[in-house]
Amino acid sequence: MDRVVAFSDGIFAFAITLLVVSLDVPDIPARLAGSELVPALVAQAPRFASYAFSFWMVAIYWMAHHRMFQYIERYDGTLLGLNFLMLFAVGFLPYPVELLGRYGDLPAAEAFYAGSMALVGFASAGVWAYAARRRLIGADTPEDVINHFTWRALSAPSVFVLSAFIAFVSVPAAYLALFLIAVIQGRLRRRFASAGVR
Repeated sequence: MDRVVAFSDGIFAFAITLLVVSLDVPDIPARLAGSELVPALVAQAPRFASYAFSFWMVAIYWMAHHRMFQYIERYDGTLLGLNFLMLFAVGFLPYPVELLGRYGDLPAAEAFYAGSMALVGFASAGVWAYAARRRLIGADTPEDVINHFTWRALSAPSVFVLSAFIAFVSVPAAYLALFLIAVIQGRLRRRFASAGVR
């Protein structure tokens, strides 16, 4: 199990590091840098925002993965396959992050980004659902803990799917919808506060 977790941690670390590739240092002639550097940095604000939000989301997915594998004690080929699917989606994230940074005002870019993030979340939910159903988790795992992880794993990707659809009506509204992730997960934490989640 330690090898599975260590490999997964490596993919998460690699992906979260590559997110910074979406940021480009402005290419300004030296004679104009004094007057044009600040406006060029301001123009890259959408890329900074895309990077910051994506870093936060990957960190949330990594923490969820870490917590789940504190309860998962055994694995089989199917669980490994589901975990690899999730890691595939995680490793792909630098692409939609850069796409969003460049074309964040276009519905297709926001929807593609949201869909990519949703894939990570649903794959993560699949890992947990399979492990719980096949009893690959500790035999003493409380039902409240199982439900807690199930609902939390489904909350973020569900919001991303909603955001993807909203983007084709209003891109700003699609971005605002993403704040529902923090709201929903906060409510879930309070709802299952007594579950004793590690």
